Amino acid sequence: MSFTLERGATLALVGESGSGKSMTCRSIIGLVPKPGEVIEGRVMFDGRDLLGSSRTELRKVRGGEIGMVFQDPTASLNPVYKVGNQIVEVLRIKRGMGTREATRRAIELLDRVGIASPATQFHSYPHEMSGGMRQRAMIASAIAAEPMLLIADEPTAALDVTVQAQILALLTELQQDTGMAMILVSHDFGVIAQHCDHVAVMYAGYIVEQAPVQEIFDHPSHPYTQALLASIPQLDPANRWEMVPVRGQPPELSKLAPGCPFSPRCEFVRDGCESVPMSLQEVGPDHVTACPFVTWRDRVATSPHLRDGQP
Repeated sequence: MSFTLERGATLALVGESGSGKSMTCRSIIGLVPKPGEVIEGRVMFDGRDLLGSSRTELRKVRGGEIGMVFQDPTASLNPVYKVGNQIVEVLRIKRGMGTREATRRAIELLDRVGIASPATQFHSYPHEMSGGMRQRAMIASAIAAEPMLLIADEPTAALDVTVQAQILALLTELQQDTGMAMILVSHDFGVIAQHCDHVAVMYAGYIVEQAPVQEIFDHPSHPYTQALLASIPQLDPANRWEMVPVRGQPPELSKLAPGCPFSPRCEFVRDGCESVPMSLQEVGPDHVTACPFVTWRDRVATSPHLRDGQP
């Protein structure tokens, strides 16, 4: 796969569970769990290849120049340390602050992410906080060193809709204030439409389509992107088009067949799909797809999932 993220921009990684979104994020900062490893390629960040960096250099980048918000704050926050002390530790190690200055700044960060009574919550353990407060505390820790890039791996997973909206609005506000770039992993196209500039659609470890967010919604080119959009529930009860689930099951990545991995589930499958190289081809301005066969207009004419260019 290959993608570029500009300063201040937001890239969405979207796809079913197991498509490689989280592994991509972990690969960027050298946290691929064993026995996995990155065997080739480059991760260029601010002019440096992170894959060629030493373990010591990567430790300086993680939590400093690149912050990460994981899916589950309960698993990411140390349960036996107070939340405030965990943020203080980041500030002392990454910013070189003394304990008093770091404590003051940690309380400011807790307040900045919308935690009520931050001076009191500074002394709370993770289990004493609600899920939304833990997620806010983890965001405070992730942005403590003022990173150039924030990787948010499904930051609203397991949160109710109201708290989800608050967390996403917070991330957007922080991004506007600091100018940091952001990679947002999400299953939710509504979230992506509101908060992202570009979208990379992933399937079986590949980016199968990439385009500006409005282009993805208006002109989905790859059959998998089209199937994902068709599976979004319709809110209008008068709409005659019902939600259409993506047929079949995601593939087992250790047993991928040659060619396009989506072909067993694709309604447009044809001879030649078994030899598709999965290289991205341009189909419009800043819009690339891995499917070389059917143009978007052809799909609109033949697919039961799209009419008049609308999913």
